[in-house]
Amino acid sequence: MNITEYTFETHLIDKPVKLLHITDQHITGADETDDDHARAEAERREPVFYQEPLQAERNFEKLIAFAEENEFDGIIFTGDIIDFPSKYNMKYLAKKLKDLKIPYAFAIGNHDWCYADEPPREPTKVLHFPEIEQEIGVNLRMDTFEIAGITVATFDNSLFRVKDYQTEFLKKEIEKGKPLIAAFHHPIATESVMECTIKHWGRPVMMAVPEEKAQEYKIPYATADEPTAEFCKLLAESDNVIGVFVGDIHCSHICSFGNNKFQIVSDIGVWGCATAVTLIPKKA
Repeated sequence: MNITEYTFETHLIDKPVKLLHITDQHITGADETDDDHARAEAERREPVFYQEPLQAERNFEKLIAFAEENEFDGIIFTGDIIDFPSKYNMKYLAKKLKDLKIPYAFAIGNHDWCYADEPPREPTKVLHFPEIEQEIGVNLRMDTFEIAGITVATFDNSLFRVKDYQTEFLKKEIEKGKPLIAAFHHPIATESVMECTIKHWGRPVMMAVPEEKAQEYKIPYATADEPTAEFCKLLAESDNVIGVFVGDIHCSHICSFGNNKFQIVSDIGVWGCATAVTLIPKKA
């Protein structure tokens, strides 16, 4: 395993909190319960990420065991835990979440609900999104999870934007005044994370990309519409928001944004990577 470690001080808590961040596990399974399309996709996608059968599952289970055995307060998952929504993958994910011995928060990514040969667009979501949502039993559009006195608010931004009802949900959670962490799949575009993503992928595909960058790289869908701009502003400016956990770009990165907030990006879980974040009370 390759665990990156960070420690942050915050005046919003009165005792230390340990969180393990897992993202982009890209589990590529299929079995006899799946159709030919899913089994073919498993055969095609497995070599993209690893050479040994069940490597992603083994590393996923090792990461979960690491969190449980080392007394972490909870796990935050930020999408693409499965590589496509085969029946095998969905049932595997649901079982692992159900069996967790510590609290968790789960945010969805585009691969969780979309096959690689399907257009990643809103109409495609009706094909698989409801099924995975029912299988794991959480609201994947937006939800809250409690971990050691912190509200972890999760959101679906797997098409690079959020909806107005998600922004309203975030606003109401912030107004409760509790310490809050947000978790979603695509990072918020900051200068440093855009630089990292361009280096890794050749273009800064993420949420709230500045207009000039979106035009330069021909990614108009990554700019912020009004709900997304308000969503990002709330996270950046609200005093009870601690930070943001995200995935997607397959490398480890940390940056700041807004009013002294952190944005944690974890490396790809397929290879046994995760981020351990310890929050400690800030002394007056």
